[in-house]
Amino acid sequence: MRRISIIILLAILVSGGAYFFLSRGKNPVSMWTMTKEDTSVSFDEKQKQSEQIEQKDTDMYNQAITEQDKDVCLAIQDPDQKSECTDMVSAGLAQKADNPELCKTLTSTGIRERCSDNINFSHAETRKDKNICATISDQNLQNSCKQGIDNSILQDAIKNQTVTSDLCDQIDPSLQGTCRWNLQVHQDSQTFASATKSRTLESCAGIADLDLKNTCRDIVFLDQAVKQNDPNICKSILDTEKQALCTAQIGRKSDVKKFPTIVASLDIESCKMLNDQNLQNQCHDQIIIMMVRNNKDPDLCESLIDEKLKTSCKKIPGE
Repeated sequence: MRRISIIILLAILVSGGAYFFLSRGKNPVSMWTMTKEDTSVSFDEKQKQSEQIEQKDTDMYNQAITEQDKDVCLAIQDPDQKSECTDMVSAGLAQKADNPELCKTLTSTGIRERCSDNINFSHAETRKDKNICATISDQNLQNSCKQGIDNSILQDAIKNQTVTSDLCDQIDPSLQGTCRWNLQVHQDSQTFASATKSRTLESCAGIADLDLKNTCRDIVFLDQAVKQNDPNICKSILDTEKQALCTAQIGRKSDVKKFPTIVASLDIESCKMLNDQNLQNQCHDQIIIMMVRNNKDPDLCESLIDEKLKTSCKKIPGE
């Protein structure tokens, strides 16, 4: 039995070997099918073709966005870029129509949310309604929305001079410093107007801004100095120009009072007692004219300071 099995096995091997050699004679390549790579197109050419397609897709994408034309998107070969292009155009049309419902038709979650956020931002800004800002999903855009509305409200209040402490407490923290500064400026302005009207130093003390407070005090001191005809009060004025003005005003007031007496005395040297140079010159010339009239001496006219008076002065003795 064992011998028969061996004979059968040898027969099978011989038959298989014969078939193998016969097959090789018919097909010298192989009895198995071999896949051969297509080398008709080089790697560089394939790369170039790929880049050209990619560039064309990009151009189509940009054209579609610019022209807001979804049909242009359909020419894009890359499926992901085509889908994004369609969503972006649709989002632009939705924003142009000011219709957030159109945003819901977009396939990309990110573009869909951005579309709705942009429309809600525009609505909130137009209506100055921070409640609409709260519907914006992007936190940064939501914060920007609220801050923008607060800034618009603050600018209106500043323009209309209606800034209040409550307003400063309610707006965005980044704007509260500006709000309180403008509130203080407005309050100082009102206090300044009241203080300069009442002309009291006590009223000036309520002004927070130091420069404005000093200006207020200088005005009050100037008023007091002139009214009391006291040049010593002028020394309390901090502004050097106002201090000089104060001294000049008091000096002129005193000069005007002395002027008639000095002229009547016919003492030209006394004219130098006047502080104001113009009054000194007028004093001098008036005394000269009086002396010409009294002494009938036209030669004195030559000593006049005002050249325009000399011609008429010389006619006085003949009058």
